[in-house]
Amino acid sequence: MSGSSDGGERTLIAHTIAPLLQGLGHTLTYWPLTAPRPFIPDGMGDVIDPPRGQGPMARIQFVGQLRRGLGLFDAIVVEQDLAAEFAVAEAVLTSRHRPALYLLAHYPLGYYLAARGEHNIGRERRLSERLLSRFDQIIVLAPSVGADLHERFGVPEERIRSLLWPAPARASARPAAGPAIAVVGHVTRLKGIDVLLHAVKDMGAVSESAGTPELHVFGDGDAVGDAREEAGRLGVRLQFHPLTDHIARDLADTAQLFYGPQWIDGTAFDYVAAAAAGLPLLGLQAPTAPAEILVSGTMGRLAGLGEASRSGAHLLEFMTDPRVYQGFQQAANLVYSRHRPDRVAPEWAAAFPL
Repeated sequence: MSGSSDGGERTLIAHTIAPLLQGLGHTLTYWPLTAPRPFIPDGMGDVIDPPRGQGPMARIQFVGQLRRGLGLFDAIVVEQDLAAEFAVAEAVLTSRHRPALYLLAHYPLGYYLAARGEHNIGRERRLSERLLSRFDQIIVLAPSVGADLHERFGVPEERIRSLLWPAPARASARPAAGPAIAVVGHVTRLKGIDVLLHAVKDMGAVSESAGTPELHVFGDGDAVGDAREEAGRLGVRLQFHPLTDHIARDLADTAQLFYGPQWIDGTAFDYVAAAAAGLPLLGLQAPTAPAEILVSGTMGRLAGLGEASRSGAHLLEFMTDPRVYQGFQQAANLVYSRHRPDRVAPEWAAAFPL
């Protein structure tokens, strides 16, 4: 069950997980709780239409549908969404005969709530403390997300399981030539596109010979207009593309480098997608997943949050030193190899036994 698609991020994450589970012998039904979807993940045996009502009527309709359909499923997996996950939990956990209830947690909840401001999240925090520990299992895609749920919200450690996200299909083409940088994901204020724009501007100011690279953002969101305006003010070329289920191919066709500018990150799925495209990996050391995915920066270069000048230096180094570029391209290949579906399948099979 999927709540907000986050501009396609969560659909893309499900797009690799669902075929893996299908290959393990599971039959999956996809139930998007909001519309529209950029695409339907592969591996789904059926798709249930989202509620057609608006506002409170949508919730009432959804809860009614869910209660009537509980007997059809052995397990329900709901994606982390502060509206959808608690509606699902309350409907399922209050039923006498219910399927197993899983949560797929995407982000470090404590950091996320703090970013929204304590005065805005009182209800969400109370629901988190009351309901999260009642899920039969919480799947996290980075260990630190599980640690956050345990330390800040009291979820028992034995109910948290950390699994590696299965990488998308590897791109057959080599990365594009020329100075072009790719960003992947939902474009909000927490995405940090403005930091990358300043880093690119700083890089051009330091070395005219390197040239100013183009930025290609694969995703959509409510901060796109702000990013376009800032890029125009700084004189940085910026293009937006849809986030599709062919992300590795799209990245390889477009970019030479990947950069993750986000302030909060609990999955680093975009780094794995870029590794499947063969792109060297750079970004910010956002809480919490990038450092884990990149093994504390040995598989890619990470700057501290807000360190635009250091990010600019990293970009310049990758674009002017072929040895550095090739070395971190090989490191990205190691990241991809670690996340290959066939390598992570045994752990997913253990988490979802038949």
